[in-house]
Amino acid sequence: MMLLYKNRFLWRFFVLFFLMPTIYSIFGWSITNDTEAWSQWLTESNQLQKLNIIVLEETARQILYGLSLLTILGVTFGITIWSGVVTSLLAACFKSNMTAITAVVFWSLGLALIIIFINYFAEFMLLLGSAILGRLELQESGYNNWQTCSILTAICVCSFAIGLLGFEWLQFTMTTV
Repeated sequence: MMLLYKNRFLWRFFVLFFLMPTIYSIFGWSITNDTEAWSQWLTESNQLQKLNIIVLEETARQILYGLSLLTILGVTFGITIWSGVVTSLLAACFKSNMTAITAVVFWSLGLALIIIFINYFAEFMLLLGSAILGRLELQESGYNNWQTCSILTAICVCSFAIGLLGFEWLQFTMTTV
């Protein structure tokens, strides 16, 4: 284990080319696996039908994939480009009494939503944790924020696509057999 710690290149290679792609590929796989249920719920939703909004199943699938990609891009951009903005925004919440009360209400609502949707929160934390680990390794290697953002975005989006395509390929081979 000491060899792995002292040889930083091997550790970076492991994080950037095995750990992160595995987590994001599994995320893509799970999104594709859950897409059937989500698209069925979205197409048969009574609230949408009351508003005369008809969503086709393929459109619902594309919406879900787009939201997943927005989540991935939000994570990678959030930890690389907008990190200073997020920390200053969070620090500004506690400067006066009114903003402190608003922040407490906001965080209470956030905590309630986390408890309700704990499985999605756990997936999000896995994505965030692996991206943070990748960012730290890339920063320690000497890359600037834009290079780090580009590399992380490429790794994360490509790994997500591999997970999506892997599930679709498995479904295709299972149905043709």
